[in-house]
Amino acid sequence: MISYIIYQSKRCRTLRLKISPKGDFNKIFHTLNSITFPGLRANSSHIIYALLELVNNSLRAHHEQNNSERIILEFNTLFGRLLIRIEDRGGGFNPDNLPYDLNDFPENIELNSPDFQSYREKNGYLRFGMGLFIAKRTFPAFQLSFVDPKGNKTTWETGKVAGTRIILGFGEGTYGKQ
Repeated sequence: MISYIIYQSKRCRTLRLKISPKGDFNKIFHTLNSITFPGLRANSSHIIYALLELVNNSLRAHHEQNNSERIILEFNTLFGRLLIRIEDRGGGFNPDNLPYDLNDFPENIELNSPDFQSYREKNGYLRFGMGLFIAKRTFPAFQLSFVDPKGNKTTWETGKVAGTRIILGFGEGTYGKQ
């Protein structure tokens, strides 16, 4: 059970980070590594690694779109749960282009499948399809949605989507698989 996180030696029930797409990744890395999750029965290193993968995806999307809007990374503790939201304005992505079905359980996804190899080759080995997969493996609750320019939830459609919202969680009462 978790009732707070620690950031810069301070107990926080809520922490909101605004990440500049032009920021130094080393600084982002050190900032995330300074967060601890007392009382959470999960490996903090795995949580931070998964978040770094997702933030890196958002940074890449922002660079590709030449978008300077900040990426939001928000942590909330409530009733023994940890919820984390990552939201960007990187234009989203077509989930059908991933080398696996996002609705599949991570233990059913084969990382060495021909689909993964083809995905990596097609993307010049600059994308590996691992960020979302690692998040799904790390967090019992995982929800991905797309947002329009005003931040409202929308379905995937080229030109309509402004960004991606991912909500991750630990604890009873979080949505997603337990």
